[in-house]
Amino acid sequence: MKVVAFPAVNSGLFPPLVNEYLVSSEAIELYTDVPFTDKGAEKIISSRNFDFNKRSLLVSVLSDQYSSLNTDASVEENIEALRHENCFTVTTGHQLCLGTGPMYFVFKILSAIQLAGQWNQKFPGKKFVPVYWMASEDHDFEEINHLFLFGKKISWENTQSGSVGRMSTNGIIAFVDQVSNMLGTLPYTSEVIEIFREAMMNNNLSGAMRFFVNALFGKYGLVIIDADDRRLKHQATGLFSHDLFHHNAFHCVTETNSELKKNNFHSQVNPREINLFFLDNGSRNRFEQEDDNLWRVVGTDKVFRKAEIEQMLDESPEVFSPNVILRPAYQEITLPNVAYIGGPGELSYWMQLRSFFNEEKIPYPLLVLRDHAFLITQRMQARMNKVGITPADLLRKKQDVLRLVIERSGVPDLTEEKERLIALFATTIIKAKSVDATLEATANADLQKQLNALDVLEKKIFKAVKNREEIKVQQVEKIWHDLFPGDAPQERSESILSFYAMAGPSLFDNLLSAFDPMKKEYKVILLDQ
Repeated sequence: MKVVAFPAVNSGLFPPLVNEYLVSSEAIELYTDVPFTDKGAEKIISSRNFDFNKRSLLVSVLSDQYSSLNTDASVEENIEALRHENCFTVTTGHQLCLGTGPMYFVFKILSAIQLAGQWNQKFPGKKFVPVYWMASEDHDFEEINHLFLFGKKISWENTQSGSVGRMSTNGIIAFVDQVSNMLGTLPYTSEVIEIFREAMMNNNLSGAMRFFVNALFGKYGLVIIDADDRRLKHQATGLFSHDLFHHNAFHCVTETNSELKKNNFHSQVNPREINLFFLDNGSRNRFEQEDDNLWRVVGTDKVFRKAEIEQMLDESPEVFSPNVILRPAYQEITLPNVAYIGGPGELSYWMQLRSFFNEEKIPYPLLVLRDHAFLITQRMQARMNKVGITPADLLRKKQDVLRLVIERSGVPDLTEEKERLIALFATTIIKAKSVDATLEATANADLQKQLNALDVLEKKIFKAVKNREEIKVQQVEKIWHDLFPGDAPQERSESILSFYAMAGPSLFDNLLSAFDPMKKEYKVILLDQ
């Protein structure tokens, strides 16, 4: 395996706010506690404390969630380590994408594992546990019900609604069979499909995904948590209450968004007055306040008075489900967390939440950009070599790469001819001016006509070479189809399963050796298989 790395800030793929964060610009100090540096990490780690009772509850919940799951001893050790005051988490979160969904889901998990491992070496006397926070309560089934293999979409047809984690897995084996057929006879297809099939035998999607992710990453000590738990939500009722009755998140984030706009930054998310859903079997609908004493569940006939809401918070906290604005705060209440690892979109909206965290007196973690990478198979490498595309070219636009490939194929450079023409007219203009000064304008106009004619000729030459090199043009199109499906980088759609089926478990070991989120790089990884 060969790795070619480029500074992520130069990739042209991230929003300005994230680029400023990558270079620790003063322009974004309002939106983060510390810079994205080793010193920033040290400051967060040294200042993070976590209540013993919360630790005990966390370990109890995790032990229950893992009770029916066979896992690696390192996971059990990490869960038990969370009891102790010197133990902290490095967390990433994501929806329950089938078969791990797009490969960046896996990149986030591997980045968390890698960073936790690094800090375990760097900070003796402290323990760091990588955590995957399952966003099991999301209800947008269309976002998670499919995966892409070799550019083709495979979907699980399902009419269930509500929290995806609570959905039954009945009928999902047909989806697994489609994945198996698509992977075909690749060396490790049977191995990964066997794990996938066994995972989907769990009663609900949350249990299925915990099984599958644990089977793939348990050996690295990854701890998986499903926050859809009554006990965890009970300790977050203060946060929920402030949102329902005082709209703290709405006020803080709205003000931050206004500051972002003044500084010419884009707001990734916009808050609602209430950022909680009512979670029931088969439904997840948002709360809306109608007046000082009345709250309605949108899309239903459920209406609650303040006293009833307060009673539910105390007796049935499991019915409250945070949205994307409130979920990060719920996470930081639940975990002894020092770092959150996410993509550029996630980091953008986390930076919108800093003032809200301060208002709620919730510790704000170090934000860490996950590793980004293209995975290049030997077939792709051969195709790139054939047309002369380098790893650096993958950070260019397709049309720019097409032009480079055509120009490298023998397009004559007329720059010298243009320079000669300009020099010739320069002396001609001098002679013309000596006779009549008004002839200078005429001569300049004639020069521009000749330069324009050469430009037209250049375009015709380029088109002729492009037609002659039609095969190379087709090769570039195929490369871009593989690496930029739907005009987005490969990692945002293609599943990791096709690469796993080719390389097996060693794929993750190799990616871990290449990854290091603190380096802030975009990587092109040339695979051996």
